[in-house]
Amino acid sequence: MTNAVNTASKWFACLLAIATLGACQSQPTKETMVHKLSHEEAMAVLVGNTAVDVDGKWHAFYGEDGRKIVVVGTDKAERRWWKNSRGEFCQTLYRDGAQTCDTEVRTEDKKTYKTERATFKMVSGNPYKH
Repeated sequence: MTNAVNTASKWFACLLAIATLGACQSQPTKETMVHKLSHEEAMAVLVGNTAVDVDGKWHAFYGEDGRKIVVVGTDKAERRWWKNSRGEFCQTLYRDGAQTCDTEVRTEDKKTYKTERATFKMVSGNPYKH
């Protein structure tokens, strides 16, 4: 019986050690789960597809020919997008036509994307037929 108690105690100690070690491992945080897209990944996500503001206030289609069609409410504007010499995604902005390049596009779930200026979801293709 003593051997059975010793064996059980050893197994319990091992299980406790394993559980403790597992609890000590760092858990992923929201920050570590954020994925920074490479320039190529960002282009693949955007080009030929439509970005839709998470609040639904605007959407923008990025055509393969460099056209960017932006719709805000009933207003529609044609702008441009391009890839600069560093491979960054650049575009003219809807409001004032200013040129800007996004140095970073991030995603947590490959459904919602963030740049320095906007948070948006992607819709495949051009469902608004611009």
